[in-house]
Amino acid sequence: MTNDLNLPSGMIEKAPENRKDKRKRTDQPEKPTSGEQEEMDTSAPGILTQLEDNLTQTPSPPSLSPAPKNNQSLPTVSSRLTQNVSITIPRPADQPKLTSPQTKTTEAATSTPNASPWQKSQLSITAQVEAYRKRSALEKYTDAEMPLVQFASPSEPLSNIDIDLVVGWEGLPGGKLLALPFGAYATDLSNHNTLNRLIFGAVIDITKSHSVSVCPPRQCHTSKRAPICFLIYNLAEEHKQALLERCVWSSTNITFQAMSFGLRRPDYLFTIKDLTTMATDDVSAAVHKVWHDEASKAFIDTICNQATEANRSNTRKILEKFVNSMWTTRLDTKKKGNIIAPGYRVYASGEIINDDDTWYRLRDYFASREYKPWLQSPGTNFIPTRACSLCHGIDHPRGLCPFPSVAGWNGPTRREDPPLTDPMGRGSNIVPQGGRNRAKIARFF
Repeated sequence: MTNDLNLPSGMIEKAPENRKDKRKRTDQPEKPTSGEQEEMDTSAPGILTQLEDNLTQTPSPPSLSPAPKNNQSLPTVSSRLTQNVSITIPRPADQPKLTSPQTKTTEAATSTPNASPWQKSQLSITAQVEAYRKRSALEKYTDAEMPLVQFASPSEPLSNIDIDLVVGWEGLPGGKLLALPFGAYATDLSNHNTLNRLIFGAVIDITKSHSVSVCPPRQCHTSKRAPICFLIYNLAEEHKQALLERCVWSSTNITFQAMSFGLRRPDYLFTIKDLTTMATDDVSAAVHKVWHDEASKAFIDTICNQATEANRSNTRKILEKFVNSMWTTRLDTKKKGNIIAPGYRVYASGEIINDDDTWYRLRDYFASREYKPWLQSPGTNFIPTRACSLCHGIDHPRGLCPFPSVAGWNGPTRREDPPLTDPMGRGSNIVPQGGRNRAKIARFF
């Protein structure tokens, strides 16, 4: 028997040599003889002492066998002895982490020598408070990807406004943005002062600027409708970009769109109706065929020939890029009797075109062409004249406005505008002119 348990040699020597088979054992242990009893009694104290010594001693590493006489194996043994063995001992959770002197020296070099621990904590708390204020101020506004508002023309946001006022706006200091409030409130001049204060408060809330200003529009004396465009000016560049980043700012108090002072050409061109098909791909193929036929190519050549010889090649590339950017979408409108009557909106990237006159010519020409999908009669093309009273976009009625479907939307709904509350306590709970502006059924414009 090997000494696997590291017991004293005396215990192994005293073990009986011949034991009975385990199957012949009984429940009662065998009684030792008198001689054996005396020998066990005398040796018991020594055995206990040796056991205690073995338990208290740390186990010694196994001894190495003597080196062989063959010198060829010495390098192997030497390499094994010189190997580094790393043992990772887990540190208790309550034990502090030890820091080497080198780490302490580096921390002391990077820290401010005159800053006390109280000052460091104060700076940290101040930074946290500022971050919390900024975050809490923006949490009230819907943070989601917003649809692009499509206007009827490049100058539509500035319609019905006094042109002399626009000229005065251009001379104001700092960065400038246009603000278009959502809802039917903006179409009533009596609400403009309230809207102006709400937009001003929202801009201060978002940018924390100490120099920004907001001014309301002034109606043109020849117009019968009220302008809906406000001006934000004296903006720092970082505040200007912050407002343009989200574009549409929607809260329970005010919802408005921030736009650049330099207006862009819209993507929306016209709508095709009176088609009895739900296949958008078929309609898109019909539009693509017309835009690339010989008549359309001749029209593009006419525009290119009117450009100077130096700009003719570049003009052709721009027009071809515009034609190739065309896409269509289906609008599920209904007629009286709740009968489905889909309309197909035609778009092309308006930012490609450099001037308004060329954009108008392209839109009017393609809107005058006939589009006949396969197995269909030609549809009817039209350009809406009545905008959505919620977002002021022209490519859909209010009942199908996409903004209320945005996750976390806080602004007006498709059915009605919420009451307009004046932050100065004047004229609270203002209802838009014409009632609640309900839109029970989405119809054609």
